[in-house]
Amino acid sequence: MTGRLVVTEKERMALNIAGALGGYSKRSLGTTGTRWTRRTISVYEVAAAEGRPLTLILPLRGHITSYVTRRELERWTHDSVDRILSEPGSLVKVSSARGYRPAVRRLALGASEGGIATDYGDGGGKNGPEGVGALRRR
Repeated sequence: MTGRLVVTEKERMALNIAGALGGYSKRSLGTTGTRWTRRTISVYEVAAAEGRPLTLILPLRGHITSYVTRRELERWTHDSVDRILSEPGSLVKVSSARGYRPAVRRLALGASEGGIATDYGDGGGKNGPEGVGALRRR
C-alpha cells in the first residue's frame, strides 16, 4: 500500500473521519485481549480517488501503554513512594493493548505518510505520542 495511515484515539473518531472522506469499507486485522476481554482490531479503508491516495484509518482503544511500578515497589509505603518519585526507572512502561502495536507498525510500513488524530486535552495529548512510540520501537 502506498497511501496514508491515520491513527485515531477511538473507534468513533475513525468512523467520523472515514465518513467525511467518502465511501469506506471496514475490515478486521485480528483480535486482542483475553477470552473475556477480546476486542477486534479494525481498520477503515477509504479508496483512492482522483488526487487522493488510499487512506487507512486505524482506531486505537484509548491508551495503548500504561505505567507500573517495579516489582519491589508494588506495595506502597512512605519510603516506596519517595523512591518512585525520585528514582529513574521506578516506573516501567508496559503495553496495555498488545495487538495494536504490531498493527500500527504493519500498516505504517506500507504508508507514504501518516497522521494521528486525538481529542483535544490531556488524554488525547498522551495517546498521540503513544501511537508515535509504537511506530518508532523495534
